Amino acid sequence: MPAQVINDATKEKRLQRATALLCRFKVRDRKCIFFTDEKNFYLNLPVSYQNDGVWACGKKANVKQSRLLVEREKFSKHVMVSAGVCFGGKGRLHFVEEKAKVDWAYYVGHLLPNLVEDCNRLLPTG
Repeated sequence: MPAQVINDATKEKRLQRATALLCRFKVRDRKCIFFTDEKNFYLNLPVSYQNDGVWACGKKANVKQSRLLVEREKFSKHVMVSAGVCFGGKGRLHFVEEKAKVDWAYYVGHLLPNLVEDCNRLLPTG
């Protein structure tokens, strides 16, 4: 799986930020944080010339043309999923309606009530 290379300076910066974030909360409060995010899952990956490399010896002109072509749909079908996680476990997957624009109104009106329900179910009461 392709991954971004992270240099030592970036690793150190992330560690400092994560440590600072942890210091802002008491241990008991850390167990009451509910993280959420949305992600698009594509049927066919979108075109990305950055990730489509061909390893070959010699000149590009000597490589078969079929190895250089990558055919993909420009607007591939996809589904957007929203979910949350916390110390108490993981929330349910919430599927965003097809062709819906996830702006503040959609988030507050459709996703947030479900995420709050998951949060209330998973986080300790007290």
